[in-house]
Amino acid sequence: MRPEIEKVSLFFGADFDRPEPHWGRDKNLRDVLAHLYAWQKMLFDFVDANQNGTAQSFLPAPHTWRTTPALNTEIWEQYQDTPLGDIQEILASSHSQIIELIGKFTNEELFTKKYFPWTGGTSLGSYFVSAAPSHYDWAIKKLRVHNKANKTNSCLRIAPSGFLLRGSLDRHGDSSNIDELSVNSEVGLSLTRYGEGKGTDA
Repeated sequence: MRPEIEKVSLFFGADFDRPEPHWGRDKNLRDVLAHLYAWQKMLFDFVDANQNGTAQSFLPAPHTWRTTPALNTEIWEQYQDTPLGDIQEILASSHSQIIELIGKFTNEELFTKKYFPWTGGTSLGSYFVSAAPSHYDWAIKKLRVHNKANKTNSCLRIAPSGFLLRGSLDRHGDSSNIDELSVNSEVGLSLTRYGEGKGTDA
């Protein structure tokens, strides 16, 4: 990654106007990557605690899904003094741990709703989707909007390949290929069940 990327401010266009809070919250690439890392860390903490017999919700107390904008602001504030290089390192490590953690579960454990009592009415896989692939997709789309607004100035553009984490892991379920788990160079991590999808407004 070019050293000057750390100093590039995100810019989405003079007339850009979207309601989601994250468009105004994240000021640079560091903020985007810190957000990715923080959500992966919540996933690790959630799975680790519950597998070891300590009941813990996915979101840290006192937050609920309704207060995620406030939680995301807290995450933003937490990493303001962290250099981009440090964020890249911990995100790369976190990404590898995500792959390792997924490999510890069977397709049934990942994709069966209520398989684990601590996932509520959904599946464990849906938490992986929300914390990792959906957030990677969110980050890529955000950088693409930035790049489009800066298409005449290559010095201000940020290539998604500058932070995507490479890997290769494919898992298929039965012969109908109902379940798929893969890592690729575009989104980084993709965990989906055909017919189901879950995005994020981050």
